[in-house]
Amino acid sequence: MAEVSVTAYRIVDCRFFDEAAGQEFGDAAAVMEDLLQWIGKLATVGESCTYEPKADDPFLRAYCFDARRIPGEQAYLLAMWNESDSKDDSIQLLSVDSAIGEADVSNVDIDPQASPGYPAYFVVMPGRGLILNLRFEHRLNGSQPFRRYILGFMQESSDFCVWDEDDDTKLLGYCEDMAEWDADSAFLPLFRYQLVRRGGDTEWLRRQVTNIRKVIRRAIIYPKLPEHRPMYESAYGILGLTPNNRQSAGINFEYDFKVRLTPEKLEQIIAECAPGEDDDAWSDVGFVMAKQASKIHWLSGSYAREKSVLDVARTEGGMIDPESLANILGAGHLQRLLNEAL
Repeated sequence: MAEVSVTAYRIVDCRFFDEAAGQEFGDAAAVMEDLLQWIGKLATVGESCTYEPKADDPFLRAYCFDARRIPGEQAYLLAMWNESDSKDDSIQLLSVDSAIGEADVSNVDIDPQASPGYPAYFVVMPGRGLILNLRFEHRLNGSQPFRRYILGFMQESSDFCVWDEDDDTKLLGYCEDMAEWDADSAFLPLFRYQLVRRGGDTEWLRRQVTNIRKVIRRAIIYPKLPEHRPMYESAYGILGLTPNNRQSAGINFEYDFKVRLTPEKLEQIIAECAPGEDDDAWSDVGFVMAKQASKIHWLSGSYAREKSVLDVARTEGGMIDPESLANILGAGHLQRLLNEAL
Protein backbone atom coordinates (compact mmCIF):
# COMPACT_ATOMS: atom_id res chain seq x y z
CA MET A 1 0.00 0.00 0.00
CA ALA A 2 1.20 3.50 -0.82
CA GLU A 3 -0.05 6.63 0.91
CA VAL A 4 -1.23 9.30 -1.51
CA SER A 5 -2.26 12.93 -1.05
CA VAL A 6 -5.15 13.78 -3.38
CA THR A 7 -5.87 17.36 -4.44
CA ALA A 8 -8.82 18.24 -6.67
CA TYR A 9 -8.80 21.11 -9.18
CA ARG A 10 -11.61 22.45 -11.31
CA ILE A 11 -10.81 23.21 -14.96
CA VAL A 12 -11.65 26.87 -15.50
CA ASP A 13 -10.53 27.18 -19.11
CA CYS A 14 -9.25 24.80 -21.78
CA ARG A 15 -9.94 26.09 -25.28
CA PHE A 16 -8.80 28.32 -28.14
CA PHE A 17 -10.52 31.70 -27.99
CA ASP A 18 -10.72 34.67 -30.35
CA GLU A 19 -11.76 37.53 -28.07
CA ALA A 20 -12.32 40.05 -30.87
CA ALA A 21 -14.60 37.73 -32.84
CA GLY A 22 -16.16 36.11 -29.79
CA GLN A 23 -15.46 32.66 -31.22
CA GLU A 24 -13.90 29.57 -29.67
CA PHE A 25 -13.10 25.94 -30.38
CA GLY A 26 -11.63 22.97 -28.55
CA ASP A 27 -12.14 21.63 -25.04
CA ALA A 28 -10.29 19.54 -22.46
CA ALA A 29 -11.22 16.24 -24.14
CA ALA A 30 -9.90 17.40 -27.53
CA VAL A 31 -6.68 18.71 -25.99
CA MET A 32 -6.06 15.48 -24.06
CA GLU A 33 -6.62 13.30 -27.14
CA ASP A 34 -4.31 15.60 -29.10
CA LEU A 35 -1.68 15.40 -26.36
CA LEU A 36 -1.77 11.59 -26.20
CA GLN A 37 -1.29 11.32 -29.96
CA TRP A 38 1.59 13.80 -29.90
CA ILE A 39 3.39 12.04 -27.02
CA GLY A 40 2.90 8.68 -28.74
CA LYS A 41 4.93 9.90 -31.71
CA LEU A 42 7.93 11.05 -29.65
CA ALA A 43 11.11 8.97 -29.56
CA THR A 44 12.37 10.08 -26.12
CA VAL A 45 11.12 11.65 -22.90
CA GLY A 46 13.51 14.54 -23.50
CA GLU A 47 11.45 15.61 -26.52
CA SER A 48 8.29 15.94 -24.44
CA CYS A 49 9.05 19.27 -22.75
CA THR A 50 6.70 21.93 -24.14
CA TYR A 51 8.14 25.15 -22.72
CA GLU A 52 11.30 26.94 -21.70
CA PRO A 53 11.14 28.25 -18.11
CA LYS A 54 11.58 31.97 -17.56
CA ALA A 55 14.35 33.35 -15.36
CA ASP A 56 11.91 34.32 -12.59
CA ASP A 57 9.84 31.12 -12.67
CA PRO A 58 9.88 29.17 -9.38
CA PHE A 59 10.08 25.92 -11.37
CA LEU A 60 12.13 24.39 -14.17
CA ARG A 61 11.21 22.10 -17.07
CA ALA A 62 8.57 19.40 -16.94
CA TYR A 63 8.52 16.25 -19.07
CA CYS A 64 5.81 13.67 -19.63
CA PHE A 65 7.22 10.16 -19.24
CA ASP A 66 3.88 8.34 -19.55
CA ALA A 67 0.40 9.24 -20.79
CA ARG A 68 -2.56 6.88 -21.10
CA ARG A 69 -6.31 6.54 -20.82
CA ILE A 70 -7.60 5.06 -17.59
CA PRO A 71 -9.46 1.80 -18.33
CA GLY A 72 -13.21 2.05 -17.91
CA GLU A 73 -13.11 5.78 -17.18
CA GLN A 74 -13.40 8.92 -19.27
CA ALA A 75 -10.13 10.08 -17.80
CA TYR A 76 -6.45 10.39 -18.66
CA LEU A 77 -3.38 9.71 -16.51
CA LEU A 78 -0.35 11.92 -17.14
CA ALA A 79 2.89 10.99 -15.38
CA MET A 80 5.17 14.02 -15.25
CA TRP A 81 8.83 14.47 -14.35
CA ASN A 82 9.60 17.88 -12.84
CA GLU A 83 13.19 19.03 -13.15
CA SER A 84 14.86 20.25 -9.95
CA ASP A 85 17.79 22.59 -9.62
CA SER A 86 21.13 20.77 -9.40
CA LYS A 87 24.31 22.30 -10.76
CA ASP A 88 26.66 19.71 -9.29
CA ASP A 89 28.36 16.93 -11.23
CA SER A 90 27.63 14.53 -8.39
CA ILE A 91 25.58 14.29 -5.23
CA GLN A 92 26.34 12.72 -1.87
CA LEU A 93 24.07 10.18 -0.22
CA LEU A 94 24.03 9.57 3.53
CA SER A 95 23.11 6.15 4.87
CA VAL A 96 20.66 6.86 7.71
CA ASP A 97 21.50 3.45 9.21
CA SER A 98 25.05 4.63 9.93
CA ALA A 99 26.14 4.82 13.56
CA ILE A 100 26.69 8.30 15.02
CA GLY A 101 30.31 9.27 14.43
CA GLU A 102 30.66 6.68 11.65
CA ALA A 103 28.59 8.20 8.87
CA ASP A 104 28.52 6.21 5.64
CA VAL A 105 28.52 8.74 2.81
CA SER A 106 28.85 7.83 -0.86
CA ASN A 107 29.13 9.89 -4.04
CA VAL A 108 26.84 9.34 -7.00
CA ASP A 109 27.81 10.86 -10.34
CA ILE A 110 25.05 12.65 -12.26
CA ASP A 111 24.73 11.57 -15.88
CA PRO A 112 24.81 14.70 -18.10
CA GLN A 113 21.85 13.22 -20.00
CA ALA A 114 19.87 12.63 -16.79
CA SER A 115 17.52 15.15 -15.22
CA PRO A 116 17.31 15.36 -11.41
CA GLY A 117 13.76 15.93 -10.27
CA TYR A 118 10.60 14.36 -8.91
CA PRO A 119 7.52 12.67 -10.43
CA ALA A 120 3.97 14.01 -10.36
CA TYR A 121 0.77 12.28 -11.42
CA PHE A 122 -2.33 13.98 -12.81
CA VAL A 123 -5.71 12.53 -13.66
CA VAL A 124 -7.62 14.71 -16.13
CA MET A 125 -11.38 14.15 -16.30
CA PRO A 126 -12.78 16.36 -19.10
CA GLY A 127 -16.38 15.19 -18.67
CA ARG A 128 -16.40 16.23 -15.01
CA GLY A 129 -14.26 19.30 -15.57
CA LEU A 130 -11.82 18.09 -12.90
CA ILE A 131 -8.13 17.35 -12.45
CA LEU A 132 -6.81 15.19 -9.62
CA ASN A 133 -3.23 15.53 -8.50
CA LEU A 134 -1.84 12.40 -6.83
CA ARG A 135 1.20 13.13 -4.67
CA PHE A 136 2.98 10.20 -3.11
CA GLU A 137 6.17 10.61 -1.06
CA HIS A 138 7.36 13.91 -2.53
CA ARG A 139 6.86 17.33 -0.95
CA LEU A 140 5.84 19.15 -4.15
CA ASN A 141 2.92 18.16 -6.34
CA GLY A 142 4.07 19.77 -9.61
CA SER A 143 0.88 21.72 -10.29
CA GLN A 144 2.60 24.93 -11.45
CA PRO A 145 4.81 23.29 -14.09
CA PHE A 146 1.85 21.11 -15.16
CA ARG A 147 -0.23 24.16 -16.00
CA ARG A 148 2.66 25.62 -18.00
CA TYR A 149 3.21 22.24 -19.67
CA ILE A 150 -0.35 21.91 -21.00
CA LEU A 151 -0.45 25.55 -22.08
CA GLY A 152 2.92 25.15 -23.79
CA PHE A 153 1.62 22.13 -25.67
CA MET A 154 -1.43 24.07 -26.84
CA GLN A 155 0.75 27.00 -27.89
CA GLU A 156 3.31 25.21 -30.05
CA SER A 157 2.79 21.43 -30.32
CA SER A 158 -0.93 20.94 -30.82
CA ASP A 159 -2.45 19.81 -34.11
CA PHE A 160 -4.46 23.02 -33.92
CA CYS A 161 -1.28 25.06 -34.58
CA VAL A 162 -0.96 26.54 -38.08
CA TRP A 163 2.63 26.84 -39.33
CA ASP A 164 3.99 28.71 -42.34
CA GLU A 165 4.50 26.28 -45.24
CA ASP A 166 7.72 28.06 -46.24
CA ASP A 167 9.08 28.48 -42.71
CA ASP A 168 8.24 25.70 -40.26
CA THR A 169 9.47 27.82 -37.35
CA LYS A 170 6.88 30.54 -37.96
CA LEU A 171 3.58 30.06 -36.16
CA LEU A 172 0.71 31.74 -38.01
CA GLY A 173 -2.07 31.02 -35.54
CA TYR A 174 -4.58 28.35 -34.55
CA CYS A 175 -7.43 26.65 -36.36
CA GLU A 176 -9.77 23.73 -35.64
CA ASP A 177 -10.00 22.74 -39.32
CA MET A 178 -7.22 23.67 -41.75
CA ALA A 179 -9.77 23.80 -44.57
CA GLU A 180 -11.34 26.77 -42.78
CA TRP A 181 -8.10 28.56 -41.83
CA ASP A 182 -8.61 32.33 -41.64
CA ALA A 183 -5.42 34.39 -41.59
CA ASP A 184 -7.30 37.25 -39.93
CA SER A 185 -8.40 35.16 -36.95
CA ALA A 186 -6.81 35.79 -33.54
CA PHE A 187 -7.35 32.59 -31.59
CA LEU A 188 -5.20 32.11 -28.49
CA PRO A 189 -4.90 29.00 -26.29
CA LEU A 190 -6.26 29.23 -22.75
CA PHE A 191 -5.67 26.75 -19.93
CA ARG A 192 -6.42 27.46 -16.29
CA TYR A 193 -7.58 25.52 -13.27
CA GLN A 194 -8.16 26.27 -9.60
CA LEU A 195 -8.43 24.39 -6.35
CA VAL A 196 -11.84 22.96 -5.58
CA ARG A 197 -13.22 24.22 -2.28
CA ARG A 198 -15.57 22.33 -0.02
CA GLY A 199 -18.51 24.64 0.41
CA GLY A 200 -19.37 23.61 3.95
CA ASP A 201 -16.08 24.67 5.55
CA THR A 202 -15.99 28.01 3.78
CA GLU A 203 -19.60 28.70 4.74
CA TRP A 204 -18.72 28.10 8.40
CA LEU A 205 -16.01 30.78 8.18
CA ARG A 206 -18.50 33.19 6.62
CA ARG A 207 -20.95 32.60 9.47
CA GLN A 208 -18.19 33.19 12.03
CA VAL A 209 -16.74 36.34 10.42
CA THR A 210 -17.66 38.60 13.37
CA ASN A 211 -15.78 36.26 15.73
CA ILE A 212 -12.47 36.39 13.85
CA ARG A 213 -9.80 38.10 15.93
CA LYS A 214 -6.54 37.22 14.19
CA VAL A 215 -5.40 36.26 10.69
CA ILE A 216 -2.29 34.15 10.07
CA ARG A 217 -0.73 34.17 6.62
CA ARG A 218 1.70 31.56 5.37
CA ALA A 219 3.30 32.13 1.99
CA ILE A 220 6.37 31.16 0.00
CA ILE A 221 8.39 34.18 -1.12
CA TYR A 222 10.56 33.79 -4.23
CA PRO A 223 13.28 36.51 -4.16
CA LYS A 224 13.66 36.53 -7.95
CA LEU A 225 9.99 37.38 -8.59
CA PRO A 226 9.55 41.18 -8.93
CA GLU A 227 6.29 41.14 -6.96
CA HIS A 228 7.94 39.20 -4.10
CA ARG A 229 11.16 41.22 -3.96
CA PRO A 230 9.87 44.09 -1.73
CA MET A 231 8.65 41.61 0.90
CA TYR A 232 11.96 39.76 0.80
CA GLU A 233 14.02 42.95 1.16
CA SER A 234 11.79 44.34 3.92
CA ALA A 235 12.09 41.15 5.97
CA TYR A 236 15.88 41.30 5.74
CA GLY A 237 15.81 45.00 6.58
CA ILE A 238 13.80 44.42 9.75
CA LEU A 239 16.56 42.05 10.87
CA GLY A 240 19.24 44.60 9.98
CA LEU A 241 20.59 42.37 7.24
CA THR A 242 21.43 42.95 3.60
CA PRO A 243 19.44 40.74 1.19
CA ASN A 244 21.32 37.95 -0.53
CA ASN A 245 20.98 38.75 -4.24
CA ARG A 246 21.93 35.18 -5.19
CA GLN A 247 19.03 33.70 -3.24
CA SER A 248 16.55 32.11 -5.65
CA ALA A 249 14.90 29.27 -3.74
CA GLY A 250 11.54 29.91 -2.13
CA ILE A 251 11.47 30.98 1.53
CA ASN A 252 8.64 30.05 3.91
CA PHE A 253 7.15 33.16 5.54
CA GLU A 254 4.58 33.30 8.33
CA TYR A 255 3.12 36.44 9.82
CA ASP A 256 -0.02 37.27 11.77
CA PHE A 257 -1.94 40.32 12.94
CA LYS A 258 -5.00 41.10 15.00
CA VAL A 259 -7.95 42.14 12.89
CA ARG A 260 -11.70 42.60 12.74
CA LEU A 261 -13.11 41.52 9.39
CA THR A 262 -16.23 42.48 7.52
CA PRO A 263 -17.90 39.88 5.27
CA GLU A 264 -16.50 41.75 2.26
CA LYS A 265 -12.92 41.61 3.56
CA LEU A 266 -13.24 37.91 4.35
CA GLU A 267 -14.42 37.27 0.79
CA GLN A 268 -11.39 39.15 -0.49
CA ILE A 269 -9.05 36.98 1.59
CA ILE A 270 -10.74 33.78 0.43
CA ALA A 271 -10.54 34.86 -3.21
CA GLU A 272 -7.04 36.34 -3.29
CA CYS A 273 -4.83 35.07 -0.47
CA ALA A 274 -5.18 31.36 -1.19
CA PRO A 275 -3.44 30.39 -4.45
CA GLY A 276 -5.51 28.70 -7.13
CA GLU A 277 -2.67 26.45 -8.28
CA ASP A 278 -0.77 25.30 -5.23
CA ASP A 279 2.50 23.41 -5.42
CA ASP A 280 3.36 23.32 -1.75
CA ALA A 281 2.01 22.30 1.61
CA TRP A 282 2.95 25.60 3.27
CA SER A 283 0.90 28.42 1.73
CA ASP A 284 -2.27 28.96 3.71
CA VAL A 285 -4.42 31.42 5.64
CA GLY A 286 -5.52 30.74 9.21
CA PHE A 287 -8.17 32.38 11.38
CA VAL A 288 -8.27 32.57 15.18
CA MET A 289 -11.68 33.11 16.76
CA ALA A 290 -12.66 34.98 19.90
CA LYS A 291 -12.18 32.88 23.04
CA GLN A 292 -10.36 30.20 21.01
CA ALA A 293 -6.81 31.57 21.01
CA SER A 294 -5.20 28.12 20.82
CA LYS A 295 -7.16 26.89 17.78
CA ILE A 296 -6.39 27.91 14.20
CA HIS A 297 -8.97 27.37 11.47
CA TRP A 298 -6.91 27.00 8.28
CA LEU A 299 -8.45 27.93 4.97
CA SER A 300 -6.80 24.84 3.44
CA GLY A 301 -9.27 22.83 5.48
CA SER A 302 -11.87 23.96 2.98
CA TYR A 303 -9.89 22.75 -0.04
CA ALA A 304 -10.69 19.42 -1.67
CA ARG A 305 -7.60 17.65 -0.31
CA GLU A 306 -7.43 14.26 1.34
CA LYS A 307 -4.94 11.54 2.22
CA SER A 308 -5.69 8.01 1.11
CA VAL A 309 -3.97 4.74 0.18
CA LEU A 310 -3.59 2.82 -3.09
CA ASP A 311 -2.33 -0.72 -3.62
CA VAL A 312 -0.11 0.29 -6.52
CA ALA A 313 3.05 -1.36 -7.84
CA ARG A 314 6.41 0.36 -8.19
CA THR A 315 9.14 0.16 -10.79
CA GLU A 316 12.56 -1.32 -10.04
CA GLY A 317 13.76 2.20 -9.25
CA GLY A 318 11.06 2.59 -6.61
CA MET A 319 8.85 4.97 -8.58
CA ILE A 320 5.08 4.53 -8.90
CA ASP A 321 4.33 2.41 -11.98
CA PRO A 322 1.99 4.43 -14.27
CA GLU A 323 0.41 1.32 -15.82
CA SER A 324 -0.34 -0.15 -12.41
CA LEU A 325 -1.69 3.19 -11.21
CA ALA A 326 -3.99 3.53 -14.23
CA ASN A 327 -5.33 0.00 -13.74
CA ILE A 328 -5.96 0.56 -10.03
CA LEU A 329 -7.80 3.81 -10.75
CA GLY A 330 -9.83 2.10 -13.44
CA ALA A 331 -10.88 -0.63 -11.01
CA GLY A 332 -13.12 1.74 -9.05
CA HIS A 333 -10.52 3.56 -6.98
CA LEU A 334 -10.72 6.78 -9.01
CA GLN A 335 -14.32 7.24 -7.88
CA ARG A 336 -13.31 6.37 -4.31
CA LEU A 337 -10.60 9.06 -4.32
CA LEU A 338 -13.08 11.57 -5.74
CA ASN A 339 -15.59 10.75 -3.01
CA GLU A 340 -12.95 11.11 -0.32
CA ALA A 341 -11.53 14.39 -1.65
CA LEU A 342 -14.80 16.10 -2.50
